Amino acid sequence: ESTTAGPGEDWVDVAVFYYAGLVRFLRKEPAEAQVYFEKAIQYSRRFAEAYYYLALLAMDRGAQDDACQLLKKGEGFFLDGYRVQNPYFAYPYALYPTDFRRLAELCPDFATPKK
Repeated sequence: ESTTAGPGEDWVDVAVFYYAGLVRFLRKEPAEAQVYFEKAIQYSRRFAEAYYYLALLAMDRGAQDDACQLLKKGEGFFLDGYRVQNPYFAYPYALYPTDFRRLAELCPDFATPKK
C-alpha cells in the first residue's frame, strides 16, 4: 500500500496486484487476496490468473456457481493468450491449461472453449 500512496496505483504494473493477492492467498488471508485479485482485474479485465484464484476463493467459501463462472471466464482469457508470460523466464506459480481443467471437473456443464 505504501508504494502507491504518493503517485497512485495507476503507475504500478498490474502484475503487482496479482502477486500481492497470491501472497495473501498463500498466507490464507482470503479477504485480502480477493481485494488484490479484483484490483488486478480492474486494471486488466482479461487477467486470467486473477480469475482462477478468485474461483478458488469462491469454492472455498462454498459459492460453486460463482466459482464456475469465474473459472470459465478465466480459462477463456487464458486460452486467448491473456496470461502472465515471458519468453525469457518462468514466473513463479505459473498456471497451465491443466490447472483450469482440474477445477472445471467440479463444475457441471463446463465446456472448454474451442481454440
